[in-house]
Amino acid sequence: MIRRISLILIAALLFTASTASAFNHHRQGFALGVGLGVTPKARWETNFRAEEHVGFGVNGYIGYGWDAHNLLLFEVNSTRCGSEEVDWTDQGFIGPAWYHYFGRPGRSAFTMVGMGLYNFSSTYWGTLFEETRTRTNDPGPGMLLGGGYEFARHLQIGGYLGFGRTTGVLGNYDHVHFSILVGAMGY
Repeated sequence: MIRRISLILIAALLFTASTASAFNHHRQGFALGVGLGVTPKARWETNFRAEEHVGFGVNGYIGYGWDAHNLLLFEVNSTRCGSEEVDWTDQGFIGPAWYHYFGRPGRSAFTMVGMGLYNFSSTYWGTLFEETRTRTNDPGPGMLLGGGYEFARHLQIGGYLGFGRTTGVLGNYDHVHFSILVGAMGY
């Protein structure tokens, strides 16, 4: 279900962006980017248990800039951490996000807000059949807030705070993660 929604949104964004001039260096038209960094805090919590870890973060986005200051992007902002109970946990935001840049391309502070879904999965080594298994929660509502600075044309650093709720075998899971990411965006 999530894959279908994601593919439909990406196709709609690509169709919309195809009429604009791609990669004109003015933040207008088609935009595509990726970021990598550290997640100093990733927390998940149920009524029975809570875990907080440090991990690494990643984001990817694709979308359209309607002027030099505003972009509407479809973003995936995720983190992967080790865990006490399982080998790995992956959690993060997926959905539309609005980026606002305050200055000209190459030297500008920016803010962003996104509302969409939050996902959570855990990966562990199964002892019975000695194979890797992944347990995925049902996604729930999520939000992503962020801000940062574009220090060179197409290069930026930002802090992103994501939070949301998923549903799994232990009931509702509440999540929060904070990532510091260095990103490259083509526009």
